[in-house]
Amino acid sequence: MASTPRLAAAVAADRQAGPQPPSPRPSGPGWRPARWAACSLAATSLLVILIAVTVRPAGPLPGPQGVLIAGAVSALCLVFALAAASLLWPAARWPAAVRRRLDRLVSPA
Repeated sequence: MASTPRLAAAVAADRQAGPQPPSPRPSGPGWRPARWAACSLAATSLLVILIAVTVRPAGPLPGPQGVLIAGAVSALCLVFALAAASLLWPAARWPAAVRRRLDRLVSPA
């Protein structure tokens, strides 16, 4: 563990350096934010179902847990529907007008 004077010197040097430019956004062939978001939603939905079924009292399923499971199942259906749609109709086959509208909708500026 660093001693207090060394830690204070490191903090002072960091402050003297000033603000740093932000790191570039990740990119490349493996970086697909929509794909990662869909995987995250699917994993979260499966976890919700698993937890809701595991920690329930004996007897019939309580109402709130049923609602949680129904929401998670609907999210899983959405993920599978979007995945199937992207496999059946890739973006390269979209009309140019649709791509321009989508670009304007999600553009950062």
